[in-house]
Amino acid sequence: MLTEKLILVLMAVLTLFSACRNNNHASDSKVMNSLKCRGFVVSEFKNKRYIHSPVSGKLIWLTGQKSLNKGSGLCVIKSSEILSIQQNFLEAKNLYEFTRKEYLRQGDLAVENATSVKKMENAGKEYLAAEITMKAMAKQLTMLGFNPDSVRSDNLSDRVVLYSPDKCYINSILANTGDFLSAGTNIVLLSDKEIRLIKFEVPEEYYYKTTTGIKVIYKAAFDSTIRGKTILRNVVPRVDTLTGTFTGYATIEEDTLLVPGMTVQAELFLNP
Repeated sequence: MLTEKLILVLMAVLTLFSACRNNNHASDSKVMNSLKCRGFVVSEFKNKRYIHSPVSGKLIWLTGQKSLNKGSGLCVIKSSEILSIQQNFLEAKNLYEFTRKEYLRQGDLAVENATSVKKMENAGKEYLAAEITMKAMAKQLTMLGFNPDSVRSDNLSDRVVLYSPDKCYINSILANTGDFLSAGTNIVLLSDKEIRLIKFEVPEEYYYKTTTGIKVIYKAAFDSTIRGKTILRNVVPRVDTLTGTFTGYATIEEDTLLVPGMTVQAELFLNP
């Protein structure tokens, strides 16, 4: 009889312990409402702009750097057009000097002879026309990276060097060394900054629990020592009808070892 009572007491205690343990698990699950999922590293770029070839020619060098400072060399183009532009500038400069001297000479003659006034006026027109042409050619050389004052007949160059306009990143390379480029051909696509993100595909039943600002911890699928924590930056307000998932993005550190295309294991801490 005593044994039966002892058994009943033990069973009651075990039942109570089991109930308490289940309640604790439920409580923990409620507090730590999280979702483990897989994500992929992607890139986002701001202020994209193209660098194009200003002349027709052959691309003979292209930088291999990803990150550029202002004034860093981008590429070198070999072009016969450059020789023609420099030649035309020197001819325009010579004509400018000649017409200037002629205009001054006719001015001196006009002081002594009234009949030379007409010749002085014509010389003045030729002088102004030559000045406009020379300055236009000088501006074109400046845009191509040449100093007009340093262009001489004994140092003509057939190469144009293009430089980075500011501190930026190369987003895409659109031409290869050895390619012949037409004027206006895009060579590279630049951007101000590369931002790396983790892209998640989350089951639709978690849509209303997955909001911007929730905590995210992640690690590389191939190396658990490459890890970090961040917050969810945005959620795309659309569910894919084929997969039944929606997309979320989280920003990761700038100095991360993760590169676009890598897989990460992540845990999203959902809203209640």
